[in-house]
Amino acid sequence: ENGSSQSDHVEQIKVELNKILNDFYEKDYNLILVSHGNSIGIILKYFLNQKFTFDDWKSISMPDMYSVSFDENNKVIDFQRDVEGIEKRKVGDMIGALTATDEYLKTDPNNADVLSQKAELLVNMGQIDSALKVVEYGRRFYPDHVGLQFNKALGLVQQNRIPEAVLTLKELLKTRQNVFSAHYYLGYCYAQQGQYSLAVESLNEAIKYSPRFKPAYTLAAQCYQALGQNENAQRYQEAAARVQ
Repeated sequence: ENGSSQSDHVEQIKVELNKILNDFYEKDYNLILVSHGNSIGIILKYFLNQKFTFDDWKSISMPDMYSVSFDENNKVIDFQRDVEGIEKRKVGDMIGALTATDEYLKTDPNNADVLSQKAELLVNMGQIDSALKVVEYGRRFYPDHVGLQFNKALGLVQQNRIPEAVLTLKELLKTRQNVFSAHYYLGYCYAQQGQYSLAVESLNEAIKYSPRFKPAYTLAAQCYQALGQNENAQRYQEAAARVQ
């Protein structure tokens, strides 16, 4: 009932953006505008004359940051995506989350879910040895915890300890068969070892549990191609292209 069309949205943004620029351009201020992805896309495309497709919208990070300079007539004179700012914010967010997990663990040091979250953050920050230490500590109390097992496997993959990662993922899948990401990484590990038949078996399991997980189709296509099964490779490439 209260929805608006894109053309309505464009007009609303045009009014507000021009008002902001007119109010502040003489004051030599640096302004920060915060919005959601659809509005950012409209601003980039209609007001900053930047190419912005559906694929661009899908690839925006959270947050995405842009630096724009205007002249006195509200014309853009400089535009750039603030990649450095985005990365700093991501790192800052992870550090903040890591601090929060440490605070929680002071009162509940053996909480498996929080230990798993901490391990995941450390893996994402590239601190693999620290992540594996957290995992091993947690598994002393919860040896079959899926999150701890999975983050151990991710750490091992990043250290290129593929045989150990395979054993960890197979152990995880004995506990919880429907973890699609575990099937995917098991397929990835098999592919790294050149065991392409085993890889496609695992990747098809990943697809069974998560039919819209595009990387599984893409990697399966590569494995089929390595096996000389070009028709299957083509079929999976086409499937990957259809998945959004």
